[in-house]
Amino acid sequence: YVYLNGTQLQESYINGNTTPDFGPVQVPEGHYFVMGDNRKNSMDSRDPSVGFVSREKIKGKAMFVFWPPGNIRNLRHCSAGAGNT
Repeated sequence: YVYLNGTQLQESYINGNTTPDFGPVQVPEGHYFVMGDNRKNSMDSRDPSVGFVSREKIKGKAMFVFWPPGNIRNLRHCSAGAGNT
């Protein structure tokens, strides 16, 4: 399970156990903890070779949502770290 500030996230798209326990961790200011939806096969912030990602390394912008199919939509005024979904 993933907890954000002590609250468990509801992630209906995660199917079964993913990895051994990890954390808790505190994300440093100006950094992000990234995790893939395919948790069993994602090389993400849980891997020491990735770790926390600094804001300066985030280059892309989210433009649209394509999954789940019933939620396909364009995103407006979206920039990395802005908290838009």
